[in-house]
This record gives sequence, C-alpha cells and structure tokens, in this order.
Amino acid sequence: MFGKKLFTLLSLSLFVIACEPEQKEISEAINAVPVNAAVIVETQDLQKTLSNIYKTNFWRAIDSIEGISEFQSQINFLNSSLFTDSSSSPLANQQAFFSIHMSGAERFDFLISSPVDADKLSAIESKAKNNFTLSNRNYESTVIVEAKNAANNINFSYTYYKGLLLLSPNTGLVQDAIRQLNADIPITTDEGFAKLYKTANRKDDANIYVNYERFADVLKKVAPSAQWSWLPNTADWTELDAQFSNESLLFTGLTYANDSLPRIVNSFIKNAPQKLNFQQIAPNNTAVVIAMGAENFPQYYRGLSAYRKLLGNDKSENHNTAFTEKYDTSTDEALSSWIDNEFGVLLTETADKELNANSFAFFKTRDPQLTLEKIDAILQKDATETYRDISIYKTTLTHELSSYFGRLYKDVSSPYFIIINDYVIYNSDQASIKGLINDYLGEKTLSTNELFNKFIEETPSRSNILVFAKNPEALSIANTFLNSDGKKILKNSPESLSKYKMWALQMSIDKELSYTNLYVQYNTEVKAETKQVWAAQLDTTLNTAPQLVTNHYTKKKEVIVQDDANTIYLIAPDGNILWKKKIDGAIIGKIKQADLYKNNKLQYVFNTAKKLYVLDRNGNDVENFPVDFKNDATSPVAVFDYDNTRNYRFVIACGKKLLNYSKEGKEVKGWEFKKAKATIDKPARHFVVGSKDFILTTDSEGHIYILNRRGEERIEVDYKLSSTKNDIYLVKGTTIGNSRFVTTNKHGEMLSIFLDGKVDSTTIDDVANNPLFIYHNNRNVLLSDNKLSVLGETDVIRMKFDSKTDILKAFLLNNENYYGIGSTSEGKVYLVNNSGDILEGFPVFGNTAFDLGDIDNNGTPELVTAGKEGIIYCYTTE
Repeated sequence: MFGKKLFTLLSLSLFVIACEPEQKEISEAINAVPVNAAVIVETQDLQKTLSNIYKTNFWRAIDSIEGISEFQSQINFLNSSLFTDSSSSPLANQQAFFSIHMSGAERFDFLISSPVDADKLSAIESKAKNNFTLSNRNYESTVIVEAKNAANNINFSYTYYKGLLLLSPNTGLVQDAIRQLNADIPITTDEGFAKLYKTANRKDDANIYVNYERFADVLKKVAPSAQWSWLPNTADWTELDAQFSNESLLFTGLTYANDSLPRIVNSFIKNAPQKLNFQQIAPNNTAVVIAMGAENFPQYYRGLSAYRKLLGNDKSENHNTAFTEKYDTSTDEALSSWIDNEFGVLLTETADKELNANSFAFFKTRDPQLTLEKIDAILQKDATETYRDISIYKTTLTHELSSYFGRLYKDVSSPYFIIINDYVIYNSDQASIKGLINDYLGEKTLSTNELFNKFIEETPSRSNILVFAKNPEALSIANTFLNSDGKKILKNSPESLSKYKMWALQMSIDKELSYTNLYVQYNTEVKAETKQVWAAQLDTTLNTAPQLVTNHYTKKKEVIVQDDANTIYLIAPDGNILWKKKIDGAIIGKIKQADLYKNNKLQYVFNTAKKLYVLDRNGNDVENFPVDFKNDATSPVAVFDYDNTRNYRFVIACGKKLLNYSKEGKEVKGWEFKKAKATIDKPARHFVVGSKDFILTTDSEGHIYILNRRGEERIEVDYKLSSTKNDIYLVKGTTIGNSRFVTTNKHGEMLSIFLDGKVDSTTIDDVANNPLFIYHNNRNVLLSDNKLSVLGETDVIRMKFDSKTDILKAFLLNNENYYGIGSTSEGKVYLVNNSGDILEGFPVFGNTAFDLGDIDNNGTPELVTAGKEGIIYCYTTE
C-alpha cells in the first residue's frame, strides 16, 4: 500500500548497515534522484521533521487508522533494535530526499537519498545483524544489501555509494540511482526544476517538488476511475515549502510552466488575480470547487485558445461554425460576452449517483438582464418554469459548454440554468438545481459556514485558480474514483479523515513562475451539519408524502412515494429510482410492510379507494392481489399480527363497514362487525393489554368502537369524540384497570378512555384548540398555535416557531427522541432534539410530511421530505 511503503521508508531512513568500504568521492544527494521522479520531498533534518509531524493533531488524527498504527510500531521496533539514543542516527542533522517513482506499469515505489558519514554506520552494524537477515548483490562496482525482517514485515535494499545512502523497497530504484550518479546528468539539469530548486526556503520543515506529468501516472494507480489526462498539461513543476502546526498545514511556493509548451496556467498570463466569491452560491454540502478569476475574460479565452493550438486539438473554429449554423449567433456572443471576472465548477456531495447530477458550472455576469438577452438564442422557450420565485431556464445545448470552455465542464451537458446573486449556474439535473435554490434561499451556503469563513480568511484574497475541497463531502467524491485499498481506508476511517476539514490550492499566475499556496485545515470537532444528500425528481407532483421502508436484503432504508399520476416509486438510499409502478388510484394513508411468506422477505401493503394491494420488493403484485372492494374504501388499511406469527389480518373501512381480509386476500370468516353509525375514516388500531386484544376505531361523527378479534364490541364507550385529526394511543399500565387510551379533543383537552368505557378530560396548560397530538415514548407531544409542548414525567419542552406550523411527527432513533415540525405553507421542516434544541442546519426545505431514519445504517439520521413540485429531498446530519 502507498501509506505502508511511505512510513516504512521513513523509519528505515533512520539507519543503514555499514558493510561497505568507505567511499571518498562525495556527491550531492539530489544528484542521485532518478529523473523520472513524480514527487520529491527534501528535508534538512529528518529526525526534526518527523518529530514536528508526530506532535501535530494532524498525525494524531490518523495514527489509529488501520495500517498506520502498524507503521508506528515498525518505527518503534527499528529505533529500539538499532539505536541506543537518537544521536546515533546516521541521518541526524542530515539532508535527505524522498522521491516517488513509477516502477513498472502498475506500481510505484520510493527512493531515499542522503549524505551519510561512513564512520557513523559501523556503530550500529552489530545490532543490525542481530535483527535482520542480510544478503548482498553486486551492481556496477558496488554492493547492494538486501535486508529482511520477517517478523515485522520489513524488507528493503540499500547501498552506500559515493558518500550517499540510497535506500528503497525496490532494488531496481537503488540501481537507477547508481546509474543516475554515474551518468552525471542530474535532475537539476531540468530547467523548470532547477529554477524552483533555487527558490526553496530550506528553513521550513520540508520542501516538496511535484512533476505534473509523472504525478499523473501515480494518481492513475491511486484513483484509476478518474480522468487525469489534463494534469500533465497544467504546468511542469511545483515547489512547496511546508510548515506544520496543530490546526493547519501551510505549503507555499512557486509553479513553473514552460511558455513554449501547452500549459493551462499560461492562459492566465497578464490577467490579474481576482477576489472570488463562489461561497455566496455554493451549498453547504459542496465537496469540491474549481474557481478561476480573470480580470479580462476575453483575454483569458485568447490564452485558452493559444493553449489549445499548442496542444494541437484546437477545434474552436469547427465548433463556432456548427454553433452559428444551429443558433444563428456566435459562441462568443451567447456563451461568454456577458461573463465578468469569475467562473468555474462546483461538485456537491454524491451518494454514488452520476456526477453530472452533482456538477454545477457557474459564471459571474456583469448584468443579469444583458445575459438573458445574449442567451436567448439557446433557450427552449416553452420550458421555463418558476421555482420559489426564481426562473429556471432550459437550454437547447448539448455539449457546447465543454466544447467552448474545456473538459472541466464535461459533466454539465444538456443543462438548465438559473441566475442568482449575479451568477449564472448551469446543471444537467432539474432536481439538483432546485436543491441549490433551496440552500441559497435557506442561507445554507458556504458564506454562512463559520468554519469556511475562518478558513478563507487565512488564504490569499485574490486568485487566478483556486481548488477548494471540503470534507467529509469530498471523501464521498473521492470514493467513486479510488482503488480498492483507498476505498477500504475511507470506509474504515471516515471520522479520522474528515478531521482534515478543508483544503485549498491557490495560484496567482505571473509569467512562467506562479505563486502557489496549499492550505489544509484540521478540526478535531466534527460538528453535526445538516445538508442535502440527494434530490430525486418524480414525473409529476406528489400525492403521498415520502416514507421510509426497509430493504430486507441490506437492512437499509429506502424511500417509497406516489405521485399525482398514481405512479409509485421506490428510491434507493443513494437517490436512484429503483422502479416505478402505476396503479388504479391514489394511495390512502401510509404504506405498511409485512412478511406474508414467513421467509424474512417484506412486501408492501396499501390500498386505494378501489383495491387492496400487496406488492413484492420489485413492485410486482403478490398472488391473489390486488383485491377489489365492493364499495369505496374510506380509511387506510391496518395490518394486524395478533400473536406475532405472521398470520396477518388486513382491516379496512368501506363506509360504515369494517372489513377483515386474510393474507391470502380472502374475507375472514367469523368477523362479526356489522355496521358503524357513520363513515369510518381513520385506520383501525390493535392493542394488547394483559391477555386481551383491543381493536379500536372511530367514525366521522366521533363514535368510538373498541372491539375484540372477532369484531364484536368489547367495551361500550358512551362518548362522542369531537372532530380531531389525532390518533388514539394506548397508555399501558400494569393491569387492565390502570391502562387507558389517550387522545385530544377539538378544545385541546386530554382525553383518557379507560378500559371500562369511562372517559375523563383534563385541561392542558398553554394548549389552544385543535392541537396536533402524539403520545410518544411516555410523553405527550402537542403542537398548537405554532407552539411545541413535550410533556413527560421528568422533562418538559416548550418552544414557539416563527412559521405557521401544521405537521407534527415524533421519532425514536438510537435511544434519542426527535420531534419533527413542518410548515407546508412556508416550506420548512424543523427537527428538535430531546433537549429542546433545533438541530444545526434546520429548518430545511420541504412542503410535505416527512420521515426520519438511519437510511444507510451509519448511525446518523436522515430526513426525507418533498417539494410540492414532485422532488424528493434527503437531508442528513453528519
């Protein structure tokens, strides 16, 4: 693994076994680095550099990650087995170079080169022989020693040649270094490297040199699914001076780009860096931003065209001709004549969906009205819609953005666009662009993120190029590209890696040498943060609110919902639609799940006015279903499993009748319920107290029916419940005598219905008429007059909302109580914890009822809700 080799080599650099004769000829250590190096790290004092790293919170955050703890123990073994004190290290106060090289087509390895006095080596020779198995091989008049320690899995090769220690896990790299020294054509003969090498500040902890072309080859192995073909043409070399501290890593230096070769950074020459403000429109769940600033966009574009011509793939003339024929206007006129001084792309967090749904192109405009006039030629005129008072325009573009602006925009094809805060924002997915609008209007952007604002204050105020990444969102993007080893590390250590909170690579272009800075911010406190994970667009508006159901294979949650065209959708945890099924009408109430075949596979049970449905996991009708009703159903189906034997009963009201079906879809014989006094409009509910079953339902006039399993009246209740939306709940006592049913009436009074038929009412303080009521986890939860009241034996919550509230939900997850409050008119959903605090990041946008659950079983709740336009939103708190 990449990390394993790195840390093993760091530790091995602390020693070498002296069995070679002293060499009198001395070479600079940089001269031994083979010219095919992808990355070179230089340090003037290895022990001091390592000590500084180990003391930082950065290191402590990852030293428990699988594998790294093993590296730490290897370092400890080497120190204890080879040294009596740190002063005996052959590299104490010595310059050392670590270089990364491709070794073959499929792997890369490291080489260490350092000047070492020969007399320092013999002091530890005897100890080394006791802890390592040594063998020699001759190569070009020197001896390469191969050392192995099977118990600690440490294998390496080294030689002492021309006054230098050369060490690598790959014998071939040691041989390359020997040949490099003999050839006497060092890497410093590379013009770009030589210029940067002279500018390095060697008072800092380390100096890092990166070759863009060869580093791309390394990245292809680490992240094979990503496209790296653009990287070699970005620049030639970058040198960064590293400084380590507890809260941040700072790398400052220069980038070299040969102006006679095709290099992307040269497009910005003679274009002053700009103050970038993408944070005003970037959602809080932004993972990566590549933002660019150019004082004069036409001049930048001329530089981009020159780059393409040098590259030999300039097809702009052909694109312009095709564009003009298609739209009767030029690409410059429609796509860029209105652009101001900032442009780029941003990616939001992805849940394994296609990246184009999460990729946004943005361009700052000098004048929004002028922009609309210029873009008019590419609009699909009859497709504009208004969402939350913001116009969404559909273009007739296909891949013109990437053809004109470059491959950076390849994931934004056939785009919609909006204009907010003087930014034109393109995206290929209508649901995603509406999600961005929600975040913008809800002030859930990076500009309101306290940690981001603190971070951005420490970066230069002006840039030509700024690459920004935010964790853990960026990790979700990275996971789609990494190799198996990288995916394993991310999977096993998400919390540790997320503490590397924000990254920014900033460049200000100045001829062939450009000022370059890399910042990494560390934050030990991983703060809960609500953000949109995904949005799924239905074919039309919603009929039912989204609800969570269980996938019996994965035990994860999925979302099921119906639209106004009577189509049911099952949506995966990542937001992808698994299947759609059109049925005869609108679903009444919630969808239930049952295991009809007693094989731990769950089916979906629900009804419309005309039929009772049971669907399997793939949306297919189960045998004997659907069942046709003789009269229209007036309540949702209730699913009863009396003895937990999965011999289900499906109880449903059709007018004044309460019907009972078996799991085979047949009416149950012996069901004796005759007729209600009025239409039954609420689902029946089943309770068990002691050894007795109680089936309870109410009708539209408020009559209460408490039945036994056969549908016969078990308790006569001489009380008419005033009109209320609320269900009736069981407060279970130790006996039937002290058990009761509870609900509220329209006057806001608490009703207790005892199991002998008596009814008591109690006034509740500070509760208005017609409250919403839930009995949840031994607590009375009420919402009235925009006030939430949670009344328990030991805890009381009372809080008021500014919004007009009309939805109340309660959840118990991971032994924590959550209370959901919704405002359909204002499109707000609040989530309150057991302490009476609104969760960070709430309210979120949503016009419907909602559901809460741990969708992906990672210990973090997700909330699903929807907009009235037919978009399902999934939010999470990290």
